[in-house]
Amino acid sequence: MPDATASSVNPDKHQQSADTLPSLAPDDENFAAFRAADDGGKVIDWLRDNDFDPARILNALGTVKLLKLHPDMEYRLGATPGTGTLMLDIRAGEPDHLVFPIIEGGQWVDLACWEVLDHECVPSFRVFTLADAPWLGRDNIAGPRVRLHHSVFSWLGAGCSGCVSIHPFQRTHLKDLAAVDTIECNEISTATEAWEWGFGGLDEALSRFLIDDEPENVTDYFKREAFWQAATARRAA
Repeated sequence: MPDATASSVNPDKHQQSADTLPSLAPDDENFAAFRAADDGGKVIDWLRDNDFDPARILNALGTVKLLKLHPDMEYRLGATPGTGTLMLDIRAGEPDHLVFPIIEGGQWVDLACWEVLDHECVPSFRVFTLADAPWLGRDNIAGPRVRLHHSVFSWLGAGCSGCVSIHPFQRTHLKDLAAVDTIECNEISTATEAWEWGFGGLDEALSRFLIDDEPENVTDYFKREAFWQAATARRAA
């Protein structure tokens, strides 16, 4: 069975296939390995089983694959000091990652690898990239507003609309959010992190955020913050 591409889900509506996606450097081993990988068409059933819309996701990403990756992939240093990339190492066996391209400006810039758990392929919240791309949906940070998702699960569930920060420790890229007037977010801790790192925690920047989390989650968040601030003050006394 062929790999899932936009055209394989609905050929009348989605004509873009892996072969017609933006062409990158032919010597890029990671993209070449990903393009050559065959997941036997398992990804469509996996997306449906986890309540995702395959047509919307493939329309946005072009191609997505469910693959088994080596747990300890080689890290190769780049030509520029401080840069490098993990080398995609695909193995035979039960798939454990959903792998898909990160697209910016119409070009593939990285690959995202989203871990799925056990043989039933239950999705997790753990994701890594091969070359440290900090965003999924970076091109969507434009115009009057953007939806800031708290997880890859949420972003895929929205058909790859909006954006989600995925770097494991860097937060300076959250300053990119200054390009839009309104940042919608349905998870209070994600919104406050973006406010603190993207806007320096300035009070006047709070008006940019539209937080539509459940009221009890917002209340619990500020209760926890108050508790930790009080505990810190007691230790410092």
